[in-house]
Amino acid sequence: MLSKGVGIQKEGGLKPIHIVVDVEADGPCPGMFSMVSFAAVPVFGGDAFKALVRPISNRWVPEALAVSRITRHEHEGYPHPMQEMKRFVSWLEALGGRPVFWSDNPAFDWQFVNYYLHAFTESGNPFGHSARRIGDLYAGHVGRLPAHTEWKRFRKTPHTHDPVDDARGNAEALAIIIERLVPRPESKSQERRFVEQGINFEGGERGKYVEFGRKLPRSQAR
Repeated sequence: MLSKGVGIQKEGGLKPIHIVVDVEADGPCPGMFSMVSFAAVPVFGGDAFKALVRPISNRWVPEALAVSRITRHEHEGYPHPMQEMKRFVSWLEALGGRPVFWSDNPAFDWQFVNYYLHAFTESGNPFGHSARRIGDLYAGHVGRLPAHTEWKRFRKTPHTHDPVDDARGNAEALAIIIERLVPRPESKSQERRFVEQGINFEGGERGKYVEFGRKLPRSQAR
């Protein structure tokens, strides 16, 4: 679906697979409250994953559940989390790389996905113990910390609180940010190196590739 990715070094010999995730829940934290649904969209193309999961707690915040436009009775009829989280792990494994978690707000989305993966699968969390926030990448790119929400104007898919729509729109915006960060490679060796880092170039900005970092003035070089 998207043409490029962020240049992230391979770890453990596996190519990074960059995935945008979105979670809908009936409260502010896992355990005390429950996920309603979640979706994952691979940044470099492929089918989206979506899961609906029944409650794991007797507590819920009506206003939070209302965002998903369902009733508590409907939520209770969703599949068991163990079934859906195992299905999610199988989907991630089929991608054939090291999944990297991206989100609008990983402080919210990652905590639910991490909790459910540990609670309902034997394999734990394939994403590991970290996640990446799209807004922080954008703010760093433009050099203004308060700009961390401005990237949302790049979404193409409407933000509907269906997790597939929201994850896909965020992935579309992330692609635009990345296109501004990483120019198209000018040689096959650069292209191979980028592909190893999870970057697929099928167009994008043109221009001479410049290594990230700043060269010291000749007087300071050693």
